[in-house]
Amino acid sequence: VWHVYLTALALGLVTVVDNPARQAFVHEMVGPADLGNAVSLNSANFQTARLVGPAVAGVLITAVGSGAAFLFNGLSYVAPITGLLMMRT
Repeated sequence: VWHVYLTALALGLVTVVDNPARQAFVHEMVGPADLGNAVSLNSANFQTARLVGPAVAGVLITAVGSGAAFLFNGLSYVAPITGLLMMRT
């Protein structure tokens, strides 16, 4: 049980730093004119992921097993990483 608590603590500490940095980044990317829309879209994206993600994971684990579900999750990071690399600085 201790390693579950340790993992939850580590995730909480990372989230404390990650969320404000992400929100500041959104402001820098879109500017003040589109900030309201960008924040709303970002929030909707996170809430949809929280709702749909576990359901998709359950279906994948049932259909193809845990290993393939973890592999698919790892491959799902390719698109955001590619998008970040394509951004103009």
